[in-house]
Amino acid sequence: MQNIVINNQAISLQSVMNDMAMSINQGFKGIGSFTPEVILEMIKMVGSDDTTQETPKDYLQPNWNATNRIYEWKNYIPKVQQEIWNTFSDRQKSLLAKEANKKAMNESWD
Repeated sequence: MQNIVINNQAISLQSVMNDMAMSINQGFKGIGSFTPEVILEMIKMVGSDDTTQETPKDYLQPNWNATNRIYEWKNYIPKVQQEIWNTFSDRQKSLLAKEANKKAMNESWD
């Protein structure tokens, strides 16, 4: 069972790396935006397809200027990722949005 999990994570990691390579090959000029932080954030999510967490409806083409002050997933996407959002695959966008949505829904207000 553990071998299956590790294999699935390796396949997912390969998918992330392939998506990044495809973005580069398609002429994405902002390769410097793939900072170690951005790459690590994507790798952390590999294998974490959390089916219990809802993907925000506007994750494919979010309006970064239209955000709520609280419980807003877009508040948890760093500016550098917002700037290169259109270079991510739909799967990458979904993973990033789900993770950000999880953080937003766990906000605690007094």
